[in-house]
Amino acid sequence: MEKKVQLDAVENLPTKALFGYCSILSVSEVGRYYDFLWYKFIERLTLANISQDRELYGVCANLSRSGFFEYWTAIEIRSGEEVPEDLIDIPMVAGTYGSKVERPDTPLPLIYGKLSEQWERPSDYVLNWRQPFYELYKPNWSNRRAVKFCLPLFVGFELADKSLSSELTT
Repeated sequence: MEKKVQLDAVENLPTKALFGYCSILSVSEVGRYYDFLWYKFIERLTLANISQDRELYGVCANLSRSGFFEYWTAIEIRSGEEVPEDLIDIPMVAGTYGSKVERPDTPLPLIYGKLSEQWERPSDYVLNWRQPFYELYKPNWSNRRAVKFCLPLFVGFELADKSLSSELTT
C-alpha cells in the first residue's frame, strides 16, 4: 500500500477576480502543453506591462469523464491596471481547500492524481470535485521552485461507491 500524502494545511481561500487564458486539454496533453501555455501567458503579461511580482494561478476546472478539462493560466489584476481585451475573467471560488506544496518535477496529472487519490483525509472532509483545483505560483516563479496545490474540500461523507465520484466530474 502506498504511503498517504499529508496535506500541509486546510485553509479558507477568499474569492478573487482572476484574469487569464483558458485552454481545453485532455489529461494526456497537459504535460506536452504546460510550458507553452505559461510561456504565452507570461509573454502576454509582459506586452501589456503587467508585472509578475505577484502570485500566478493555474486553474483546473470542469474535468469530464472523457478526460478533458479547462486549464487556466491566470493572474489577479490590481486596482488601476488595465486588463488586456484578450484576457477573460474567471472568479476564484472562495472555499475550503487542502493545500500541499510540491515541486513540479512530475507532470501535473500525476501530481493531481497522487494528491486526490492518496491524500490523508483531514477528519470530516472530502474532495469537492465540482470546484476548481488551484495552483499558486510565487512571484517570479521558475520551474525549479515549489508550487502550492489547492484541492477543494467540503465537510461530507466518503462515497462508498466510487462510480458515484466519477459522476461528480461531469
